[in-house]
Amino acid sequence: EHEAFLQALRTADGMRRMWDAFESIDVEKAQASVSEDRENIIDLVRESPGIEAFNNMVARHLLQWIVSQSASSLDGMFDSGAEVSLYDLLRGCSDICWVFRKIGEPGRALDYMGRGLFALETRAAELPDEDLAKLKTTLLFNRADVRRSLGDADGAARDDALAAACGGAPDDGSWEMVTKAAKAKMDSRDFAGASEDFKRAIALHVEAGGGESQALAGLQADLANCMIRLGDHAFALDL
Repeated sequence: EHEAFLQALRTADGMRRMWDAFESIDVEKAQASVSEDRENIIDLVRESPGIEAFNNMVARHLLQWIVSQSASSLDGMFDSGAEVSLYDLLRGCSDICWVFRKIGEPGRALDYMGRGLFALETRAAELPDEDLAKLKTTLLFNRADVRRSLGDADGAARDDALAAACGGAPDDGSWEMVTKAAKAKMDSRDFAGASEDFKRAIALHVEAGGGESQALAGLQADLANCMIRLGDHAFALDL
């Protein structure tokens, strides 16, 4: 059962579904075999520490346990080397880093991102070139974000530049991450590559229900700028 639980967390959205479940914990919805016992327990919780505080406490303890178990499992995957699929290893690395950032431990996220990048470099021959570029781009952009949160602007700038040089669109699926790739390409004057990324970011933003917004207007302005630099003034005007 323990291994099945860890396998469930390693699915594409396992950690994120777990996080959503913890955010919805509500002791008032709990059941008991004896209804009177349930009411007595709820009354005690209301008196101290309070419903919301109790819910947060339960979620925090469960999350700490799951993060500990997940990190231990991931350490085992790293130690297993080539016996573990590189895709599974990097997915686990991405998920645990996402959780570490959510719980305010960016230093631990940075450590696992470094280990993930090292594994990717040493086992690069196992992946198609396109997948390698996407995964490396994603890890580097994510590490740049963590570095920024830690106040390491120079380190973040280096990772952004390395990510842009990989030539792959981030394997993340979010318009925010694709936008970062586009802006990095703009900075390196790759306006053709940037324009394609901005188009993808706009499509993802609309798919996510963004609609008309300041963010969408900013993406369109950046795309128009790229098209002007490429000499396609008509396309830019249509935006």
